[in-house]
Amino acid sequence: MGVDSHYRGNDIARMMLQGLLNSNHLAHITTIETTISPSNQASKRVFEKLIAQYGASFTQETMFALEDFNHAHEEEMLYTIQLKEK
Repeated sequence: MGVDSHYRGNDIARMMLQGLLNSNHLAHITTIETTISPSNQASKRVFEKLIAQYGASFTQETMFALEDFNHAHEEEMLYTIQLKEK
């Protein structure tokens, strides 16, 4: 998910995710998976807020190691967010 630099810091990414999760078409969703680079603090904050808002639990593990990117990109961590029953 990306937000244009002119609009960052306005909680738009979290609100978009919240809108999706609150839609009737996605009411059955109980798990979200996303990858986040360790240096991407903004993305971490988005999902930390979502986790707190929904009282969710999460795990994280390495999805892609440095070697997977031939050391040209930092690793990507897989976050698995388990939402509470709605």
